[in-house]
Amino acid sequence: MDFPRIFLILCGFILLICLALSLTSLTVLRNAVSETEALRTEMTSWIAAGAEPSALPVVNDTGADGDTVETDVLYDVFCVREVNGKIGIYTSDGCLIRLLDVCVATLPEKERQALSEGICVCSWRELIALMQDYSG
Repeated sequence: MDFPRIFLILCGFILLICLALSLTSLTVLRNAVSETEALRTEMTSWIAAGAEPSALPVVNDTGADGDTVETDVLYDVFCVREVNGKIGIYTSDGCLIRLLDVCVATLPEKERQALSEGICVCSWRELIALMQDYSG
């Protein structure tokens, strides 16, 4: 066999392997994006409780009754902490978006301490899991 023919066959195999890997990577990426969007949609409807996401009222950090702001709930960073004996979910901007009807006094001391300091979560998946732990 001559060298150019072997080199051409080798290049063809490498090209096929690269094509297969790129298609696999794109498929995984597409599935991850779809899953993230589905989680965001589910969480948005859960937080809004039937309201349109763009019109969800958010109480600011001071908690005053008259201070409301319209905001989009599609954040990626949240802080979960105690608010007047209940569990509050805050955005990265410090806006309260949901107050869970869970009495903090009924939780173990370790969880009460963590909530008083604030629990930061960096994904919708973590927030959903944390909320299910406290609500369920």
